[in-house]
Amino acid sequence: AAQELSTYYVSLEVASTAVGMSVILEGEFWRDKYRGLTPTQMAAELKQLARHIRLSKFKKGKWTPKKKPKQKMNKKDRGHKSTLRILEQSRKQTHKAA
Repeated sequence: AAQELSTYYVSLEVASTAVGMSVILEGEFWRDKYRGLTPTQMAAELKQLARHIRLSKFKKGKWTPKKKPKQKMNKKDRGHKSTLRILEQSRKQTHKAA
């Protein structure tokens, strides 16, 4: 399961959430809430918070090999006809026939 987790998406979510939380709640709130906790208590609190995270939201994308670019057609093989040349040839043929 850990191999399927995208650390990029997790870190992006944490960073954006932290910015939003800092706008709403000042640093004093966090210090007052967690200042008295021992490292063991803090770890337990973080584990409790982590239980509410939907890990499926942060799955890695499926890797697929790059598609090879299509080969460009040769200018001669494109099938483009110059309208000017066609008109000139048509004029030459009508002048020769007349």
